[in-house]
Amino acid sequence: MGEVKTTVLGNEKAIAIYYKLHKCLTKAMNDEELSCHVNNIIVKLAKSIESGETWYDEATDKWCDYFLS
Repeated sequence: MGEVKTTVLGNEKAIAIYYKLHKCLTKAMNDEELSCHVNNIIVKLAKSIESGETWYDEATDKWCDYFLS
């Protein structure tokens, strides 16, 4: 529902979320209490990779910000 495809010209958000997801994955893999999030992060990261840097989801972006804070 909150998923939005960005255009090629506006893919900055898609690229940013890709890197945020990598940071989230690293954090989750290095913290036993957060490791339950690894599968979810991998699924979102796969969407990002498969899209060719055009996938952006606002809810995921906000979740990443919260997770990394």
